[in-house]
Amino acid sequence: MMISEPYADEIRARWEAVRGIAIEIASGSDGHAKVLARLGASQVELRVGRDGDPAGDGDVLFVGHAFSDVPRLLDVLESGSQLSAEDAAGIGLRVASASPGPCMAMTRTVISCR
Repeated sequence: MMISEPYADEIRARWEAVRGIAIEIASGSDGHAKVLARLGASQVELRVGRDGDPAGDGDVLFVGHAFSDVPRLLDVLESGSQLSAEDAAGIGLRVASASPGPCMAMTRTVISCR
């Protein structure tokens, strides 16, 4: 599936806005996945929600891995290369395990999928 160049430019601009944030996917005390974001010395948990409730692990992993998946996918678009079978399978599994979109980034470090 191809995307338009203006849409790819919008994705690049969003990525540029957050590329300095270091992301870690960790397991919370309840055993569920959580996303930790670090910028400089500051670290916060990005809370992922679905319709006002905490999201399931599939959504949390999708959001957390997006910080590394998006730049890899942009590189593929720009270079015309291909993802490895392992990378493509991993992204495919994360997409399949996430709730249907769209997802929206909300203030106060909450990401909500609707």
